[in-house]
Amino acid sequence: MEKVILIFIDGVGIGADDRTRNPVIDLFKGIDSGIRLCEGSFPSEFPGGYGFPLDACLGVDGIPQSATGQSSLYTGVNAQAYLGYHLNAMPNDALIHLLCRESLPVHMKRNGIRSRNANLHSSAFFGQRRSGHRNRFPVSTIMTFAGKTSFVFEKEYRKGQGVYMDITGKLMRERGFDIPLITPLDAAERLCRMTGNEDFIYFEYFLTDRWGHKRNREILDSCLDDLIPFLGELSGLTRENNIHLLVCSDHGNAEDFDTGDHTRNPVPFLYIPSFCYPAEKRDALLKNPPEKITDVCNMVKNIYNIKIDNNIKIREKK
Repeated sequence: MEKVILIFIDGVGIGADDRTRNPVIDLFKGIDSGIRLCEGSFPSEFPGGYGFPLDACLGVDGIPQSATGQSSLYTGVNAQAYLGYHLNAMPNDALIHLLCRESLPVHMKRNGIRSRNANLHSSAFFGQRRSGHRNRFPVSTIMTFAGKTSFVFEKEYRKGQGVYMDITGKLMRERGFDIPLITPLDAAERLCRMTGNEDFIYFEYFLTDRWGHKRNREILDSCLDDLIPFLGELSGLTRENNIHLLVCSDHGNAEDFDTGDHTRNPVPFLYIPSFCYPAEKRDALLKNPPEKITDVCNMVKNIYNIKIDNNIKIREKK
């Protein structure tokens, strides 16, 4: 069975060749120093892997948003067209229905593939968000429920499983939780270790979008001090341990400090194949290079030989 780690980084696009305006330009330098998130220089190939600029707008007017962008990314369905507009924050009933039918954990379950949400969660997270009439759970939580897979809680975290969304666990400790601090290198090792019991691991990092909105360069830089070595170490470990690594985003934001909103810029997608993956399978996988965020889900499905149904696109709307 193939092993795959999918890293989702919220709110990162491909921007200008200007570090003042584009503070995330070197986000992937730990993976390879030649990868730069700027127009005209984002590579189609680097030693050991491939990079693709992906369309996050998907033919729908307006600014891409999180609920539809992440739904598109994790289902392979154009969720923006499915709704007819870009939806921010949490998924509505229509997107929940889509996620419960077509998200990656659901397909993994159907095909006997073990998947796991690698983000550390607290019981308080669920208690706080269950109140009210509207959904207050993000896309990743909904699809974890839908796929009947499990979350990582504090007891497992203390035993070396899972990673908190800030990588080190510092923010959770500041909120009063008695968990150990870990380094970005520890975090990368934890995710790779989880593939011993699971086939597909997904982890999400949201602080790039949060501090991109606030245009706080100082805090964003401190986030990058953790994120860059984490990605660099993870890319090395996945190569050594024959694990596929995919890194993606849902929409632009932090790459353009000239605005306080999301952008219509393309977003980066990195694919580092397993070292033992046969060349003919890799070439077949890349025969039609990914061009839009829905192709991330389809690439994962292709790695596992899960059938892709391109006919579902808009037919289930309403």
